[in-house]
Amino acid sequence: MDKHDHSLFFVDAVSREKALFAKDEMRHALAALRMDIHGTLKATDGKGNIYDCAMLSESQASGEVRVIAAVKSPRPSPDIHVYIGLPDRDAFEEAIADLAAIGAARIIPLICSYCQKKWWDNWDKHADRLRRKMIAGIKQSLNPWLPELARPLPFGRSEPALRAYHAHGCLVADAGGISIRGALNALPAESPAACVIGPPGGFSPEESDRLKAGGCVFVNIAPYRLRTELAAVVLCAAMMQARG
Repeated sequence: MDKHDHSLFFVDAVSREKALFAKDEMRHALAALRMDIHGTLKATDGKGNIYDCAMLSESQASGEVRVIAAVKSPRPSPDIHVYIGLPDRDAFEEAIADLAAIGAARIIPLICSYCQKKWWDNWDKHADRLRRKMIAGIKQSLNPWLPELARPLPFGRSEPALRAYHAHGCLVADAGGISIRGALNALPAESPAACVIGPPGGFSPEESDRLKAGGCVFVNIAPYRLRTELAAVVLCAAMMQARG
């Protein structure tokens, strides 16, 4: 794999013939590939499209490049939606970067009884940084699909959505759950499914009871206790592997 194929960059503004790199993204591209104005870049808009882009004489200053080819990559199927009890901000950023890298379709942060440090109260303040973390994740893994990141949702408001996954698969990470192997084998192959991870400290007894009553299956995903951000990635990856 040469340096052109080894790196994937991100563009927001794309037309049929041209794309516009943010200035910091162009600086990174030039530094990472050590290229001149005659080089080419691979970029994605996070919507499954991969563009081959040729540098222009003004690219370094303007960020504008010429699109010479475009390929649409299929989204990993089926969609896995990740419901994650909010940990602290650093841990959440780590989780969403890794979930983006492995191909999660949607990430829904949950406000649960045991969530602490309410850094998410001013969500709009953090939204751009969180998006950039996910973009970094997909660029690193060469994944052209940017997950949808929902606004934080109080646990009670998530229940109708989680019940809707019952027929298709809703797995909850829990040390006292059943073997994940059997649960994965029972998942339908095609419909969207959900994985649910509690915050540090886990779900409260009431929340756990409500998840079970809604048809969610509790599964043991590791021989030892995992951090919230790691559990989210392990369970999501296992579900994608089983249904891929």
